[in-house]
Amino acid sequence: MTPSARQAELKSRLSANATVSGMFAVGTWAVEWVEECPSTNTTLGERARGGEQAPTVLIADHQSAGRGRLDRTWVTPAASAFTGSVLLPVQPVESAQLGLVPVVAGLAVLDALTLLGVGPSAPGPCLKWPNDVIVPSLGDRKLAGVLCEAGPGTVVIGIGLNRQRPTDVSGVLAERAAWISDLMGGGDTPTSVDVAVALLSALAARLAQWDAGPASIVADQRLHLATVGRHVRVELPDRSWTGLAVDVDEHGQLLVVADVESVPRTVMAADVVHLSAID
Repeated sequence: MTPSARQAELKSRLSANATVSGMFAVGTWAVEWVEECPSTNTTLGERARGGEQAPTVLIADHQSAGRGRLDRTWVTPAASAFTGSVLLPVQPVESAQLGLVPVVAGLAVLDALTLLGVGPSAPGPCLKWPNDVIVPSLGDRKLAGVLCEAGPGTVVIGIGLNRQRPTDVSGVLAERAAWISDLMGGGDTPTSVDVAVALLSALAARLAQWDAGPASIVADQRLHLATVGRHVRVELPDRSWTGLAVDVDEHGQLLVVADVESVPRTVMAADVVHLSAID
């Protein structure tokens, strides 16, 4: 199936989704599916800076310059993953509430996996703070990543969700990544359109929940966050330290009691590494 055919099927299936109304009515979003682009986040970010604000979905079969957090490269073989972004206008909100958008996207990935019947391995996919989806039953391998970027009156939500394990995957990807196909228990792997429909529908529903108030998003984050209760290493640009992750606060920021301390520190932006018992 060509990208244009997938685009037509996706638009048709999303138009039948009437779960959410208003700005988050996924059936009203413009949809573009292309064979390749450097980065869907970069492309939509440039459009936003040029004044575009209409809700838009951009999906690429392959990103030649995909990006993750902290300008890291997001690498995935062509056609093996959902790689796409959503441009949305946002009303003025507190920065703390806007900071929950990556959590919203992570929860949407979990919801989409449920819609797709992914499982039944336990423990199933869950969140690793701040915005990764991991599979504890596979040694915390990464299944999905999120990159959200705010601009004047807009936010771009980028999601990379591994779908079909390539036959020739090697190196770091083979060691650290997971794919939906790893979790299907012998069943058929969902098509790329199936994944897009589930993911975008779940994202629209979670955005509507977030728009109604952040408290319930944080409550759901706690339910699905694998980081709480783990010994972690907090990595900052100029230093790192270790401690026990004990909770998240009302803004979804991680609370960590540093080793030899008793009062939690609030971690707002950092890489957090789950440590094993031997670490």
